[in-house]
Amino acid sequence: MNNLAKLRTRLAALRAMTTDRGCTEAEAMAAAEKAAALMSEHGLTEEDLSAPAYEEYRVRLGSKRTPLDALWTRVADFANCICYLEHRHDGWHCVYFGLDRDVLIAEYVHDVMRRAADAGLALFRKGHVYKRRRTAKTRSHASRAYLEGFVASMRDRLWHGLWRRHSLPIPDDLNELLRQNSARLRAKVEEKGARFQALPKLGRPSGAFCGDAAVAGAKAASAVPIDAPVETSTQAPRALT
Repeated sequence: MNNLAKLRTRLAALRAMTTDRGCTEAEAMAAAEKAAALMSEHGLTEEDLSAPAYEEYRVRLGSKRTPLDALWTRVADFANCICYLEHRHDGWHCVYFGLDRDVLIAEYVHDVMRRAADAGLALFRKGHVYKRRRTAKTRSHASRAYLEGFVASMRDRLWHGLWRRHSLPIPDDLNELLRQNSARLRAKVEEKGARFQALPKLGRPSGAFCGDAAVAGAKAASAVPIDAPVETSTQAPRALT
């Protein structure tokens, strides 16, 4: 939670201290004065507090980019956020940005996807397609091909989940909704001084074995249970196995 979100929460708690809710008049007055002082100290207005609460979630990916990076943009679409990659001294980071409730969904789905991909890749590396590769280079190509298959399948599943979340009958409606939302959120990020630029494409894996590796990745993705985050509900999302 960023500083503004914490401040909003603190102000909401102070404003909830009223005589109608059991506080004495002195307690209510003291809370109101404290809330006014905090707003003045941070230069906030009533309009600022009623504006949408934006949040960001940053997760470290690793020292190098991988085919999994292509999955995070679809996770962001699914959660009504945007995401971008950022390189820091400790490696690559994925940053999700959007309304606070949407970023929470992105964090949840990202974790589900990341754990499923890691577990599936570890299992793939115990199989014959991977073990038959004799060099570090060919094993690296097999792993990348597996992840490409996983990403392609999972992106497709999340895309169809988006139709269900938004109750839209045709892809064109969804594309326009995503375009508008992305443009609005990018503008918010750019207000903070950020600038977006395209990253070079990753090299594609090669070798006759890559087809089998990609199929294995796609099959693993098709087995990941994502129904819980797809369903629209007023309840908290259920934990996924």
